[in-house]
Amino acid sequence: MPIALAPVVAGAGIAVASPLVAVAGPLLVVLLRAEHRRRRRRRVEAEQAETLPVVVDHLIQQLRSGASLGQACRSLDGRRGGAGPVPPGPTLPPGLEALTEALDRGRTLADGAQALAGDGDGSVRLLGVTIGVLARNGGPAVPALQRLRHTLVGRVHRRRRAEAQAAQALASARLLVVAPAAFAALLAAVDPAMAGFYLREPLGAACATAALGLSAIGWWWIQRAVARVQGGGS
Repeated sequence: MPIALAPVVAGAGIAVASPLVAVAGPLLVVLLRAEHRRRRRRRVEAEQAETLPVVVDHLIQQLRSGASLGQACRSLDGRRGGAGPVPPGPTLPPGLEALTEALDRGRTLADGAQALAGDGDGSVRLLGVTIGVLARNGGPAVPALQRLRHTLVGRVHRRRRAEAQAAQALASARLLVVAPAAFAALLAAVDPAMAGFYLREPLGAACATAALGLSAIGWWWIQRAVARVQGGGS
Protein backbone atom coordinates (compact mmCIF):
# COMPACT_ATOMS: atom_id res chain seq x y z
CA MET A 1 0.00 0.00 0.00
CA PRO A 2 1.67 3.28 -1.10
CA ILE A 3 2.17 5.85 1.66
CA ALA A 4 0.94 8.54 -0.74
CA LEU A 5 -2.54 7.14 -0.20
CA ALA A 6 -2.64 8.62 3.32
CA PRO A 7 -3.38 12.24 2.30
CA VAL A 8 -5.94 10.97 -0.21
CA VAL A 9 -7.77 9.12 2.56
CA ALA A 10 -7.55 12.19 4.80
CA GLY A 11 -9.01 14.35 2.04
CA ALA A 12 -11.82 11.86 1.51
CA GLY A 13 -12.61 11.96 5.24
CA ILE A 14 -12.80 15.75 5.18
CA ALA A 15 -14.99 15.66 2.08
CA VAL A 16 -17.54 13.34 3.72
CA ALA A 17 -17.29 15.19 7.06
CA SER A 18 -16.06 12.09 8.92
CA PRO A 19 -13.41 12.75 11.58
CA LEU A 20 -12.85 9.01 11.86
CA VAL A 21 -11.93 8.59 8.20
CA ALA A 22 -9.89 11.83 8.17
CA VAL A 23 -7.78 10.85 11.20
CA ALA A 24 -7.84 7.07 11.56
CA GLY A 25 -7.73 6.43 7.80
CA PRO A 26 -4.24 7.91 7.21
CA LEU A 27 -3.01 6.28 10.43
CA LEU A 28 -4.24 2.91 9.18
CA VAL A 29 -2.47 3.46 5.85
CA VAL A 30 0.79 4.24 7.66
CA LEU A 31 0.43 1.20 9.92
CA LEU A 32 -0.34 -1.14 7.03
CA ARG A 33 2.64 0.22 5.11
CA ALA A 34 4.91 -0.32 8.13
CA GLU A 35 3.59 -3.86 8.57
CA HIS A 36 4.18 -4.60 4.88
CA ARG A 37 7.76 -3.38 5.15
CA ARG A 38 8.31 -5.38 8.34
CA ARG A 39 7.03 -8.56 6.70
CA ARG A 40 9.20 -7.97 3.65
CA ARG A 41 12.26 -7.37 5.83
CA ARG A 42 11.64 -10.54 7.83
CA ARG A 43 11.17 -12.50 4.60
CA VAL A 44 14.49 -11.19 3.24
CA GLU A 45 16.23 -12.04 6.53
CA ALA A 46 14.81 -15.58 6.48
CA GLU A 47 15.85 -16.10 2.85
CA GLN A 48 19.32 -14.74 3.63
CA ALA A 49 19.70 -17.08 6.60
CA GLU A 50 18.76 -20.03 4.39
CA THR A 51 21.17 -18.96 1.65
CA LEU A 52 24.29 -18.26 3.73
CA PRO A 53 25.19 -21.96 4.24
CA VAL A 54 24.93 -22.39 0.46
CA VAL A 55 27.29 -19.44 0.01
CA VAL A 56 29.81 -21.01 2.40
CA ASP A 57 29.50 -24.32 0.53
CA HIS A 58 30.34 -22.45 -2.66
CA LEU A 59 33.42 -20.89 -1.07
CA ILE A 60 34.59 -24.30 0.14
CA GLN A 61 34.07 -25.79 -3.33
CA GLN A 62 36.09 -22.98 -4.90
CA LEU A 63 38.93 -23.39 -2.42
CA ARG A 64 39.07 -27.15 -3.00
CA SER A 65 39.25 -26.54 -6.75
CA GLY A 66 42.40 -24.48 -6.26
CA ALA A 67 41.10 -20.93 -5.96
CA SER A 68 42.39 -18.52 -3.38
CA LEU A 69 40.03 -17.15 -0.76
CA GLY A 70 39.92 -13.83 -2.62
CA GLN A 71 39.05 -15.54 -5.90
CA ALA A 72 36.38 -17.60 -4.16
CA CYS A 73 34.78 -14.47 -2.69
CA ARG A 74 34.91 -12.67 -6.02
CA SER A 75 33.09 -15.58 -7.65
CA LEU A 76 30.06 -14.94 -5.45
CA ASP A 77 28.78 -12.16 -7.68
CA GLY A 78 28.47 -14.60 -10.60
CA ARG A 79 30.65 -12.49 -12.89
CA ARG A 80 33.95 -14.06 -11.90
CA GLY A 81 35.10 -17.61 -11.50
CA GLY A 82 37.64 -19.22 -9.27
CA ALA A 83 40.25 -21.61 -10.60
CA GLY A 84 39.34 -23.15 -13.91
CA PRO A 85 35.81 -23.67 -15.22
CA VAL A 86 33.47 -23.35 -12.25
CA PRO A 87 29.72 -22.90 -12.00
CA PRO A 88 28.44 -19.40 -11.30
CA GLY A 89 28.12 -18.33 -7.69
CA PRO A 90 24.88 -18.83 -5.79
CA THR A 91 22.25 -16.14 -5.59
CA LEU A 92 23.93 -13.55 -3.42
CA PRO A 93 22.06 -12.47 -0.27
CA PRO A 94 21.67 -8.67 -0.02
CA GLY A 95 23.84 -8.59 3.10
CA LEU A 96 26.90 -9.83 1.16
CA GLU A 97 26.72 -7.23 -1.57
CA ALA A 98 29.01 -4.96 0.46
CA LEU A 99 31.76 -7.60 0.21
CA THR A 100 31.61 -8.07 -3.56
CA GLU A 101 31.19 -4.33 -4.16
CA ALA A 102 34.31 -3.62 -2.09
CA LEU A 103 36.28 -6.22 -4.09
CA ASP A 104 34.94 -4.72 -7.33
CA ARG A 105 36.40 -1.37 -6.27
CA GLY A 106 39.83 -2.95 -5.80
CA ARG A 107 39.85 -3.06 -2.00
CA THR A 108 41.58 -5.89 -0.18
CA LEU A 109 39.71 -8.95 1.01
CA ALA A 110 40.21 -7.87 4.63
CA ASP A 111 38.66 -4.49 3.87
CA GLY A 112 35.79 -6.17 2.04
CA ALA A 113 35.15 -8.43 5.02
CA GLN A 114 35.21 -5.41 7.30
CA ALA A 115 32.39 -3.93 5.21
CA LEU A 116 30.14 -6.67 6.61
CA ALA A 117 30.85 -5.68 10.23
CA GLY A 118 27.96 -3.23 10.37
CA ASP A 119 25.32 -5.55 8.94
CA GLY A 120 22.24 -6.04 11.06
CA ASP A 121 22.27 -9.83 10.55
CA GLY A 122 24.49 -11.64 13.03
CA SER A 123 25.14 -14.47 10.55
CA VAL A 124 26.47 -12.02 7.97
CA ARG A 125 28.71 -10.41 10.58
CA LEU A 126 29.98 -13.85 11.58
CA LEU A 127 30.86 -14.64 7.97
CA GLY A 128 32.61 -11.28 7.67
CA VAL A 129 34.67 -11.90 10.81
CA THR A 130 35.67 -15.37 9.60
CA ILE A 131 36.76 -14.13 6.18
CA GLY A 132 38.56 -11.15 7.71
CA VAL A 133 40.54 -13.31 10.14
CA LEU A 134 41.51 -15.72 7.36
CA ALA A 135 42.48 -12.84 5.07
CA ARG A 136 44.68 -11.18 7.69
CA ASN A 137 46.22 -14.21 9.39
CA GLY A 138 46.18 -16.85 6.68
CA GLY A 139 45.94 -20.52 7.57
CA PRO A 140 43.74 -23.31 6.21
CA ALA A 141 40.44 -21.74 5.18
CA VAL A 142 38.41 -24.88 4.43
CA PRO A 143 38.22 -26.20 8.03
CA ALA A 144 37.30 -22.74 9.33
CA LEU A 145 34.56 -22.37 6.72
CA GLN A 146 33.25 -25.87 7.45
CA ARG A 147 32.88 -24.97 11.13
CA LEU A 148 31.21 -21.72 10.12
CA ARG A 149 28.77 -23.64 7.95
CA HIS A 150 27.78 -25.88 10.85
CA THR A 151 27.17 -22.78 12.96
CA LEU A 152 25.04 -21.14 10.27
CA VAL A 153 22.98 -24.29 9.74
CA GLY A 154 22.39 -24.47 13.49
CA ARG A 155 21.17 -20.87 13.47
CA VAL A 156 18.76 -21.67 10.65
CA HIS A 157 17.36 -24.63 12.61
CA ARG A 158 16.94 -22.49 15.73
CA ARG A 159 15.13 -19.86 13.70
CA ARG A 160 12.74 -22.44 12.27
CA ARG A 161 12.01 -23.84 15.73
CA ALA A 162 11.36 -20.35 17.08
CA GLU A 163 8.99 -19.57 14.22
CA ALA A 164 7.08 -22.81 14.81
CA GLN A 165 6.84 -22.16 18.53
CA ALA A 166 5.70 -18.56 17.96
CA ALA A 167 3.00 -19.46 15.43
CA GLN A 168 0.30 -20.08 18.05
CA ALA A 169 1.20 -16.95 19.99
CA LEU A 170 1.05 -14.85 16.84
CA ALA A 171 -2.33 -16.30 15.90
CA SER A 172 -3.69 -15.33 19.33
CA ALA A 173 -2.09 -11.90 19.01
CA ARG A 174 -3.78 -11.29 15.67
CA LEU A 175 -7.12 -12.09 17.25
CA LEU A 176 -6.49 -9.67 20.12
CA VAL A 177 -5.41 -6.92 17.73
CA VAL A 178 -8.43 -7.32 15.45
CA ALA A 179 -10.98 -7.80 18.26
CA PRO A 180 -11.48 -4.09 19.19
CA ALA A 181 -12.09 -3.05 15.58
CA ALA A 182 -14.37 -6.04 14.97
CA PHE A 183 -16.38 -5.25 18.13
CA ALA A 184 -16.75 -1.59 17.13
CA ALA A 185 -17.82 -2.58 13.62
CA LEU A 186 -20.39 -5.00 15.05
CA LEU A 187 -21.84 -2.32 17.32
CA ALA A 188 -22.02 0.15 14.46
CA ALA A 189 -23.75 -2.42 12.25
CA VAL A 190 -26.55 -3.13 14.74
CA ASP A 191 -26.92 0.40 16.13
CA PRO A 192 -27.14 3.35 13.70
CA ALA A 193 -26.63 5.77 16.56
CA MET A 194 -23.34 4.08 17.44
CA ALA A 195 -22.29 4.19 13.78
CA GLY A 196 -22.97 7.92 13.72
CA PHE A 197 -21.02 8.34 16.96
CA TYR A 198 -17.90 6.69 15.54
CA LEU A 199 -18.15 8.17 12.05
CA ARG A 200 -19.35 11.72 12.75
CA GLU A 201 -18.52 12.64 16.34
CA PRO A 202 -15.01 13.83 17.27
CA LEU A 203 -15.16 11.89 20.55
CA GLY A 204 -16.11 8.69 18.74
CA ALA A 205 -13.33 9.22 16.22
CA ALA A 206 -10.88 9.81 19.07
CA CYS A 207 -11.94 6.59 20.79
CA ALA A 208 -11.62 4.55 17.58
CA THR A 209 -8.24 6.12 16.73
CA ALA A 210 -6.94 5.47 20.24
CA ALA A 211 -8.05 1.84 20.01
CA LEU A 212 -6.28 1.53 16.65
CA GLY A 213 -3.11 3.05 18.07
CA LEU A 214 -3.13 0.80 21.14
CA SER A 215 -3.68 -2.26 18.98
CA ALA A 216 -0.76 -1.24 16.78
CA ILE A 217 1.48 -0.75 19.83
CA GLY A 218 0.49 -4.17 21.17
CA TRP A 219 1.21 -5.81 17.81
CA TRP A 220 4.57 -4.05 17.57
CA TRP A 221 5.50 -5.18 21.10
CA ILE A 222 4.56 -8.80 20.32
CA GLN A 223 6.59 -8.74 17.10
CA ARG A 224 9.59 -7.35 18.96
CA ALA A 225 9.33 -10.12 21.55
CA VAL A 226 9.10 -12.80 18.84
CA ALA A 227 12.03 -11.26 16.94
CA ARG A 228 14.19 -11.36 20.08
CA VAL A 229 13.43 -15.05 20.50
CA GLN A 230 14.12 -15.80 16.82
CA GLY A 231 17.35 -13.81 16.92
CA GLY A 232 18.49 -15.21 20.24
CA GLY A 233 21.55 -16.68 18.62
CA SER A 234 22.55 -13.48 16.83
